[in-house]
Amino acid sequence: MTTNSTQYDNDTTTTVSSLFGVPTREINGHQVQCVISGDSLTKEETLPFNIQVYFSPTEVNIRMITQDSFECVTESNPSANFIWSRSGQTLLQSSIKVDGAQLQLLSLTSDLNGLYQCEASNAYGTKHGQLYVHVASGACSAVWALVGALLFLNVVVAAVWYLNKSRQLQRCFPSHSDGPRDPPSPRSAGDDQRREQEQLQEVSEVTNG
Repeated sequence: MTTNSTQYDNDTTTTVSSLFGVPTREINGHQVQCVISGDSLTKEETLPFNIQVYFSPTEVNIRMITQDSFECVTESNPSANFIWSRSGQTLLQSSIKVDGAQLQLLSLTSDLNGLYQCEASNAYGTKHGQLYVHVASGACSAVWALVGALLFLNVVVAAVWYLNKSRQLQRCFPSHSDGPRDPPSPRSAGDDQRREQEQLQEVSEVTNG
């Protein structure tokens, strides 16, 4: 900020105060004040001033208002003008309604599938945003079928996990409901001798044969 004063022969003074800054879109619309005071004034005077910074449209975004309505959004000063177009084709007036920055699809049919472009422009520049529209018939039924398949898969996985868990518990904690088993009865010495004689007889028969 600079202040320059000029004094004249009739004892009057002209004072000029200037405010300088970098013009960016962030300070656009901010308010500053010029405060005037002096010996000849009974009270201070305040003059408000809104900063105006002119710039071209910034990044263009397309937001969805409803399932069939979209809006082109950007920031600029002065305000931007919007033009909607369709890549490689003309806009179907019977199926599409354009109102400034807004685009509305009047009928959700596959005829509207394609790439749409929103152009935002003012005296300082132009920017574009794009929107791809794809209307698929039977999309809702396909979604519900997918939900049903996922639900069935979750039930199967839960059942398999429960069976595996039950088997692991049985291995760690075997059942004793049948009571302790009786140990095998010990063999007597006579049984062992008889078994050895039978084996020797079988060997002898094989040799003689």
